[in-house]
Amino acid sequence: MDDDFKGRIWTRREVFRVFGAAGLALLGGCGDHSSTTDTSSSSSTSGTSGSGGSSAGATTSGNLNVIATPELTEGPFFVDEKLERSDLIAGSARSSVSGGLPFELALGVYSLATGSPVAISGAQVDVWHADAVGAYSDVASGSVQSEDTRGENWLRGYQLSDASGQVAFDTIYPGWYVGRAIHIHFKVRIAAPAREFTSQLFFDPALNDAVMATAAYSGRGARSVRNSNDSIYQALHGDGQPVGDHLLLATTAQGSGYRGTFNVGIA
Repeated sequence: MDDDFKGRIWTRREVFRVFGAAGLALLGGCGDHSSTTDTSSSSSTSGTSGSGGSSAGATTSGNLNVIATPELTEGPFFVDEKLERSDLIAGSARSSVSGGLPFELALGVYSLATGSPVAISGAQVDVWHADAVGAYSDVASGSVQSEDTRGENWLRGYQLSDASGQVAFDTIYPGWYVGRAIHIHFKVRIAAPAREFTSQLFFDPALNDAVMATAAYSGRGARSVRNSNDSIYQALHGDGQPVGDHLLLATTAQGSGYRGTFNVGIA
């Protein structure tokens, strides 16, 4: 799986060299993306309503929490469905989709080219992930997934970022599949200047354990791969920490499920 890891990972030294003191201040003042799980009924983040009609984009003490986001592999399951939608569950009668734990994913997309975060509007943000039993839609059976789901498109879709760089999706908490920790894939496509950025988002281990113990997820037995032994998550960042530590969703309880936020910083 290590060969799947790719992309540009920026160290603090590199950010300083390219962006100067402003870039270093951005890193030092805002910190890394981190996972925050609590039991509150509403998110502590704020932002402008995105295409999905929900507030997106994490903030910290009124300042944007945006650092250069590591780029990770697209993986074998990306399909360019060209589905512009915020509800990734609608229309599916599949029990491992409709019965999954509700999850709202809110993302902010920012350029760091000037050393300070600038919202990117009109970016196409695609999201795709596994259902509660670890299957992806619209893929043939193979070595990773035994089920043929071609012709189905659940848990896939894209939104265009609004003037504040925000998008939001209504989906479910993803399940696991053999060889990987629980994750969500995303891809950002920017028209001008043309740029494509792909990465993955991860969850707090304790939250994963709690969700996998619920009815929709617990029938598959114990999973063998977690954040701690996922080769993609554990690939080293330039600061010596696992790259996945910089790709953890900040999560809060919301209704019967959860809400996750992350600000994507594209250098």
